[in-house]
Amino acid sequence: MPYSELPPHTASGSRATVDGVVALEPVGQFFRVFTRSESGVTFRDHPFHPFVLLADPALADAVPVATRRHHLQGSGGLSWLVQLDSWRDWCQLREHLQQLNRPAVWFAFPESSQQFLVASGITCFKGLEPRDLKVLCIAVSVDRADMQMPRHDPCGNAAITAIAVSNGTDFEAVISADQLTEPELLRRLTMIIQEQDPDVITGYQLSEDELPCLVSRARRHGVRLEWGRNGTEPYQQHMPEHHAGRPRFEVYGRTVLDTRALVRQYDRQVQPLPGSGLRQVATWFGCNTSFATDQQPLRSAVRETVALYQLLIPYWYRQVQLYPVSLQGLLSRTSAAAVNALLVREYLFRQHAVPAPATQRKAAEYNGSQMLRRGRLGPVVHCELSALAAAIMLAYRIAPHGDELGVFPTALRSVLQLCSEQPERLLGKQKHAACRLLLPAWSELLARGQYPFSDPVAAGELERLRNVLVRDLLDWLREQGAEPVAADLQGIYFMPPAGHDGDDEIDMLIQRLAGILPCGADLYCSGRYQAMLVYKQNNYALLEQGGEMVVRGSSFVSRAMEPFLREFLLEAVRLVLVGQGEQVCRLYEAFLRRLTDHTCPVSWVTRSETVLDTRENYLQAVQSGKRNRAAVYELALAGPGAWRVGDKIRYYVSGHAKNVIVHESCRLVADFDPAHPDLNIPWYAERLHQLFRRLEPFLPAEPSLFG
Repeated sequence: MPYSELPPHTASGSRATVDGVVALEPVGQFFRVFTRSESGVTFRDHPFHPFVLLADPALADAVPVATRRHHLQGSGGLSWLVQLDSWRDWCQLREHLQQLNRPAVWFAFPESSQQFLVASGITCFKGLEPRDLKVLCIAVSVDRADMQMPRHDPCGNAAITAIAVSNGTDFEAVISADQLTEPELLRRLTMIIQEQDPDVITGYQLSEDELPCLVSRARRHGVRLEWGRNGTEPYQQHMPEHHAGRPRFEVYGRTVLDTRALVRQYDRQVQPLPGSGLRQVATWFGCNTSFATDQQPLRSAVRETVALYQLLIPYWYRQVQLYPVSLQGLLSRTSAAAVNALLVREYLFRQHAVPAPATQRKAAEYNGSQMLRRGRLGPVVHCELSALAAAIMLAYRIAPHGDELGVFPTALRSVLQLCSEQPERLLGKQKHAACRLLLPAWSELLARGQYPFSDPVAAGELERLRNVLVRDLLDWLREQGAEPVAADLQGIYFMPPAGHDGDDEIDMLIQRLAGILPCGADLYCSGRYQAMLVYKQNNYALLEQGGEMVVRGSSFVSRAMEPFLREFLLEAVRLVLVGQGEQVCRLYEAFLRRLTDHTCPVSWVTRSETVLDTRENYLQAVQSGKRNRAAVYELALAGPGAWRVGDKIRYYVSGHAKNVIVHESCRLVADFDPAHPDLNIPWYAERLHQLFRRLEPFLPAEPSLFG
């Protein structure tokens, strides 16, 4: 086949150079590329042919669609690049390949936008700084006087009372129901978006709460939210490949970005935060905005959200400039997928065959997490190890077996160098946060198992060497009189030696400790804490020097936990951390009394869950025995209409016995009658008791008669 039919950058031997790209949208057999310059936003259409990589071109023969097939050089397992004319044809071919159940003989990127970026060589935001992007932040206030929520209405009966918007620089406005009707509020917001023409629309809990609310209320009033650059409305796109199967909102020609997603990623990958509430997070980062009278909470919310966005976006912005992925795609997928796309792009650029995905599809097991002590300990220091895996891979030449061109180590070395050059201006003491976001994806790619450049054998060797080095670090700390508490993929928690609790002593200790590690590991102290409660492996709580508490692990932050249980657990853990564990019993009695006296509101025991699967898939899985019945789906089934993926269901458990089948005893919060409450108090009391029992090992022993 003539090379002119290959993707643009493989055909010409040079990548496409397009500066200022802020958005991509499919348009038939083209991709519309929006670019921002000093004169504003313009667009140009680029040819696009979706493609799939195959081990044998005959695999596409069974599908009645036109294809163009190109043989790639090299011994990689995926040596055929097959292009199609339309996305519909591509979906048809992918469905056929999925039915073959032979994952090692084909690979395709599931999103058309990422395929276009890989094929064209175009990278988003190239030539732009974060400040060059136009952003518009939205905060919404609703009337919460009536929280009885219908089954499929994210706002329920709560009308929008005010909307605040800000671009973080020279525009800010609050539009209120005091002057406008709700339809007029929505039309005014649409007019602001059209006038401001933002590249990014953001907000706090934008995707989970505010956008569903705005869209729902607009539908109720018949108002068109013409937010897209082509005048279209926001729409939901459900993609099972995304995290938890959650749908995401999209706006044509713009990026919809939830600032809370940035906060969650920072909390999980960089440094634990004391909570996820807007005010709490803004205070921790030092960008809270409190008015003297605190009579303008919505204005404060929009200012704090846009400040958080501006503070956190540089980390992700740099990754989007590096990898062939959109900003939304980077946040909705694993970072390993972005690294894999970078490597595939380089191979296609050189017209070289791509290695076949590993036949072992299961991810390699990481055993790096160690719980060395349990209970309350302190003071504790956290020693950062985020660059260790990258340094090991380069020092010991660990790379995917199928990387014939040596692209993996070359690209990883460039990223490691980029991390070492990160300016201190980003977040001061968190200047190494970019390391946490850029580097772990490379070792994760090896372990994943489903990508062409995955290699479980290499991942196993990396883990073995990492465990050896971490063991050496722990032994050295013990020799110096320190006491290791816990170790994971991000670092080591330890209690410093007696008399070495000053900043200079800690820095000197870590500097000596770094001598054990290979070049580039970049060891440093990332946190000092008054106390630490090691609850169980990967679940712990930390008391910062200023008194803030941060928690890590599903035992503390599980979304399935009712508010009263989460509230009790966090208050109890704080008491243990500050050395007042003997008060936890009284706390338990107070919570139990509030339950049994029937003085708690239904919201205190309400569980809120999101529908993550379709009606058909759920029923089929139940009938085949692949899953049990679940309350959230049984309630949705009992509703008057079909549910949508992404709907939230709020329910409680009714009855009079502590042993009940939840999906048979659950009731919608919308059906709760305060005049005739039917909360299952024994069931909730038993859940509280079980949680208290799990905390008992961490409480002071009761004094005995002869103690």
